[in-house]
Amino acid sequence: KKILKENKDHDITVENMATKSQAGKGLLIWVFAILRYYEVAKNVEPLRNKVRDMEKAQAKTEAELSQLKKQLALLEAELEELRNGYNEATEELANLQDQASTMEKRLTAASKLIEGLSVEKKRWGHEILSLRGGREKLVGDCLLSASFLSYVGAFTAEYR
Repeated sequence: KKILKENKDHDITVENMATKSQAGKGLLIWVFAILRYYEVAKNVEPLRNKVRDMEKAQAKTEAELSQLKKQLALLEAELEELRNGYNEATEELANLQDQASTMEKRLTAASKLIEGLSVEKKRWGHEILSLRGGREKLVGDCLLSASFLSYVGAFTAEYR
């Protein structure tokens, strides 16, 4: 900084130095190059530190991202497993509902059949009573029928 201030005060240039001394000219070019390097290095070093810090942060973030991707993969696998279980349970529920509906229809049909048979049982009971009463009269009815058939039948009155 001091050299740059003095240079501005004295107006030292490479052309002026070339007229005075060739060795001084080379030395002055070197000094100016070092000064420019210092200015650049002064600005570059904090940027290098910042890049280094950002690279560390990037590495840390990438590690976290990798871990999160692994967790996401595990969660997706678990979610897929749960979806499969849900689909299976839904199918089983549909099958059970179909079976319940079929059983309900069969139960209704069976109830109707039982009701119909109970009515038939009453009718059959009355029929049995009627037939028992008719059994007592069967011999007389047969005798009466036989006598009627022989009266109206093919035989003449003398033969009967």
